[in-house]
Amino acid sequence: MRPRPRGFTLIEQLAGIALVGTASATALPMLADVRTQAEDTLLASLAAAAGAAMALNQAGCLVTRQQAVPGKCQPASIAASPSPASERLPACAARAQSL
Repeated sequence: MRPRPRGFTLIEQLAGIALVGTASATALPMLADVRTQAEDTLLASLAAAAGAAMALNQAGCLVTRQQAVPGKCQPASIAASPSPASERLPACAARAQSL
C-alpha cells in the first residue's frame, strides 16, 4: 500500500490565496477610515483638554481676584477700574448665563 500524500493541492492553495487577497482588499479601506477617525478623535480630545485647562486657569484667577492672562494670573492693579462679572467669566460660562 502506498502512503496517502499529505498537504494541500495546488488548486486548494490558490483558492486560499484568492480568498485571503479578497478579504484584505475589502478590509484595507475600512482600516484607513478607522485611522482617520482615530486621529480626528484624538485632536478633538486634545482641544477639549486645552479648553478645560484654560477655563480652570481663568477660574483660579477669578477665585483669587486676580486678572487672567495667558498662562498665569496677575494681581489686579489698584488703579484699574473693576470690570463687570460678565467680562471676567470664561466664554462658556457667559454663554451658559445667556441661555
